[in-house]
Amino acid sequence: MRRAQLQILEDLIMIPSPSGFEKDIATYIMGCLKGLPVTVAKDREHNVSVTILGRTDTVVMIDAHMDQLGFIVTNMDKSGFLSISQLGGADVQITSARNLVILGDKGPVNAIVNRQHSHLVDDEDLEALIHVEDALVDTGSRCISEMQKHVSVGDPVVYPLSFNRLLGGNYSACGLDDKSGC
Repeated sequence: MRRAQLQILEDLIMIPSPSGFEKDIATYIMGCLKGLPVTVAKDREHNVSVTILGRTDTVVMIDAHMDQLGFIVTNMDKSGFLSISQLGGADVQITSARNLVILGDKGPVNAIVNRQHSHLVDDEDLEALIHVEDALVDTGSRCISEMQKHVSVGDPVVYPLSFNRLLGGNYSACGLDDKSGC
């Protein structure tokens, strides 16, 4: 992969875009296409359509997703814990004890999902979350009024963004499967 292509892929990965919150990544993609011989359109849901005019009547469609796994803040309790729901589909079992980033209006807020302590359960399968709505999300705040200065119900939530270079010229990232198509 050429350096410029790799940089675009890394930029795409580092733009948070949970389902329903794709405005920033759509804007970035449209900016990458400026000056190219294409027509670009964006609808009100921020879906980007690109047409490359060719010399034949053959039509080829390439479909890609620019969203990533995400959640949305649904509630705050008086102790400062948050409840979340999924945005789009996700494997809930990977959510337990994971770091999250809440995309608040005043900037990102780091958080972590609770986990059943292994010494408190008899069956290791009981440690995993069955429903993400059962999770308690901890930002470290123990006061709802302090929390509300940084987080609001309706804020999107993502796994921490990272673009990781692996051995052998390979890469890993959350959202790589969808965003690489872009």
